Amino acid sequence: MRLSVKQYLLLNNLMYLEPEDGPFPDLRDFIGQRIGDYIGTIDVSMIRDDGRPRMTTAEEWKNIILAIARDSLIRKMKIMTVHVDLSPDGGAGKSAVFLSPDTAEAAIVFKGTELVAGSAQWKDNFYSGNLTDTPHQLRALEWYRDVWQNYHLNQYEVTVTGHSKGGNKAKYITVVDGTPDHCVSFDGEGFSDLFFSKYGFEIARHEDRIENHMVDYDYISPLLNDVGSCTYYYGNDYGIGGFTENHLANTFMRFGENGEFWIDVNEDGRPAEMLAFDEFANSYLRSLDDEERSKGLRMLNELLNSVLSVNGAMSRNEIVQTFLEMAEDTDISRHIAYMLAYLIRYEQKYPVMVNLLNSVFTRFDMAGLVQYVELVAGILNWKKQILWISLDFDRLASAFSLIHSHAPKWVYEKLAANLEKRDLKLSYEQIRRMADLIDMTDSFLKTVEIHEDGVDRDVHESVKREISDPWNNEQV
Repeated sequence: MRLSVKQYLLLNNLMYLEPEDGPFPDLRDFIGQRIGDYIGTIDVSMIRDDGRPRMTTAEEWKNIILAIARDSLIRKMKIMTVHVDLSPDGGAGKSAVFLSPDTAEAAIVFKGTELVAGSAQWKDNFYSGNLTDTPHQLRALEWYRDVWQNYHLNQYEVTVTGHSKGGNKAKYITVVDGTPDHCVSFDGEGFSDLFFSKYGFEIARHEDRIENHMVDYDYISPLLNDVGSCTYYYGNDYGIGGFTENHLANTFMRFGENGEFWIDVNEDGRPAEMLAFDEFANSYLRSLDDEERSKGLRMLNELLNSVLSVNGAMSRNEIVQTFLEMAEDTDISRHIAYMLAYLIRYEQKYPVMVNLLNSVFTRFDMAGLVQYVELVAGILNWKKQILWISLDFDRLASAFSLIHSHAPKWVYEKLAANLEKRDLKLSYEQIRRMADLIDMTDSFLKTVEIHEDGVDRDVHESVKREISDPWNNEQV
């Protein structure tokens, strides 16, 4: 008998219990003991909301611990080993092996990425968009193969599982290594087009072992191309992090009393808004060649790091400040301009995208972003007829790009005063930087072309036929 999805979710939440977050001992100190021994040392009355920029509250930590404590099967699981990868290529990734005496199952769990700006594993999430095998995936595979041999896991039913980056590692190992019997990923991101090209046969062989479980408004799992089956769940207990909390491991859980909890399937699947985001992201990335895609992914990493560092709704001023601070880096600035140009053309071709974005932001009380999107949409689609001259955003952008480098300082100071009346407080230098961005964006607008194929890659049907053909032994 295998563990249930809820029990795998408990193991993944267990991996996030760290001494710096509360009165939680180090899991590594309990190797050879039971999970119940570890949980039994935690005094839940001592858990506090300590003001750290964490989005899991003390009440949620208590419920997670109580949920683990009330599950007799989880309590009896033995902690065989716990590994924290401190190598330069490991990103401090945490993983563990748990053995269940009741189910003869080995659960190998990979901790996910902390939502902390600049973390090594967070960067690896984006590098994967232009690589077949990332450094952290390779390190996880090496560790997995070591424990497979050292703990004789061929004698067990093996399930690899993980949340976020951990889920991606679990899927990667299942595809590339092939020895896991099952894979259960929670909010794990997908893989690059290059990965699908390299591992097409392996994906076809093993993807039926892979389960993806995702919060319906999670914003990481739509990245790139996924493998395996997909089930979506309603999110719960959104707090200070708002929309950002869609990517927390405990957002799956709707708690009752004393650690009782449920996970509620959204039978409608991934919402239309997130499907639109998925297609736009793939379309944008596929419009770039390999070298430029790597730089574009670096820009996205920096952008999301900045967004994640702001709790709650972002005002228009905060969003503009984020872009301008990033634009100090010449390479990032160029890719911001390209992405803006691509977004402008994409929105002009698919104007429904603005309504879909607004519905997400409204749902999560992000009034600042709703206002910003409506402002941008109004500018992008602005048109005015003056006598026989038709003006629109493209013409204005072109005109501005011609004059901004020659405009006197008082022009920018006047513009700053007018922007401040609209809650945008920018310095002279920031306005000049914005002008440079508009200039580059206008240049890209003249050449950018929308990549029509924004859907996830699939293993080609001919590959699947060759895999299933019993007479075609060369391919297998």
